[in-house]
Amino acid sequence: MASNKTKKAITEVTNLLKDGVPLPLEILYTRCNCNSDALAGALSSLIEKEEIRIGRAKSGGSWFIGENGLAAPARGETWHTGRGQMRKVLPKLLKVIRKYTPPEEAAPTDNEIRGQLYSIRELLEDGQPRSKADIIAATGLENLDPLVWRYFPQLPDGRFTMPDSDGAWDFLLTYLHEKPRRLSDLLRQFRRHKKIVERIAAENDQSPLVRLPQSLITTVDSPAGRDELTRRAKMKACRDMLETLPVPFFDPREAGLGMKEFAALADSYALSVSFENNKYWCLR
Repeated sequence: MASNKTKKAITEVTNLLKDGVPLPLEILYTRCNCNSDALAGALSSLIEKEEIRIGRAKSGGSWFIGENGLAAPARGETWHTGRGQMRKVLPKLLKVIRKYTPPEEAAPTDNEIRGQLYSIRELLEDGQPRSKADIIAATGLENLDPLVWRYFPQLPDGRFTMPDSDGAWDFLLTYLHEKPRRLSDLLRQFRRHKKIVERIAAENDQSPLVRLPQSLITTVDSPAGRDELTRRAKMKACRDMLETLPVPFFDPREAGLGMKEFAALADSYALSVSFENNKYWCLR
């Protein structure tokens, strides 16, 4: 019989998938508000009932979880829908989930280690990340036990900090401004920063973060971020014009529509028609 945590995870996963849009496994894990064991149990249960389907990018990258019974979107993934197929790939999913699970370190029992941890925490409480050398120099601690460093989140540049510190957030913004970063990498690198993970995994943009195509994230003031916001504004303007055209038949250029933006929206809004050797479009 499923535990209460597993039952809750099943409900969360089902709700997250109910709109029919498959989610990357790491996003599903982040948003389902459950631990790795509960998610593993939920996926196993849903596989047995064949209520989900499992996909993977043909390039061998991310895994996706989607609601079963719906046509798989043509996005370049290979999908498993049968119980037997999904059972075989479940261990691979669990291995991926572990990559995004924050390590749980037991409280130290050694008095010397506890003292070292206290000194380092007191130093890092100001929110500023520090390198190992800086921490040793500032605390005067020597011969630090290697286990001590496991208790502190380490940023991609190698410095240590406290979970969700101001310094960790500032580093993230600088890191994203340098160039767009892949969401799956960020979730792994910042998995011990719960609030940061919640913001980068949120369904919508969390200012000053901007989502880009291909699961990339940047900031509003980066070149890529500004380009994306400009693109969205042009798409919105084109969409607004299409929705307010006074007649059903139109020529995109004569209507003043941006051709690049119209090409991206055409299938959703119009059908092409020919009349007296001229091509027009008709609103759906």
